[in-house]
Amino acid sequence: MANRQLLREIRLVHAEVNGIYGHRRIHAELLAQGFACGRHRIAGLMRRNGIRVRHCRPVSGGQHLLPVAPNLLQRQFAAGGDINQRWVSDMTYDVPPVLSST
Repeated sequence: MANRQLLREIRLVHAEVNGIYGHRRIHAELLAQGFACGRHRIAGLMRRNGIRVRHCRPVSGGQHLLPVAPNLLQRQFAAGGDINQRWVSDMTYDVPPVLSST
C-alpha cells in the first residue's frame, strides 16, 4: 500500500520535471514535500515500473536555428602591437534540438 502511494508521488514529480530527474533528485523532492522514504527504495520502484530519466542531448555542430556571428578573426588570435585590437569571448546556452524528419 505504501509503495503504491510512493509510486504515485514519484510519477507526479517525474511528470512535473518532464522526466529529467533521477532517483536522487526525486528523493530530495519527496523529502522536501514531507515524504519519509529511502533513495534506494525510490530507485527500485522507478526501475521496476519503467520510470526512466529523459536525457537532454546537447546541440553540437551548430544544428540550431539561431543566427551565427561571422568569423572575423579566421583563427588569427595573435594581436599586433596595439592593445584592445581583438577581443574574444564565448557564450554557452541551451537550445532545443532540431528535430529531423527521418
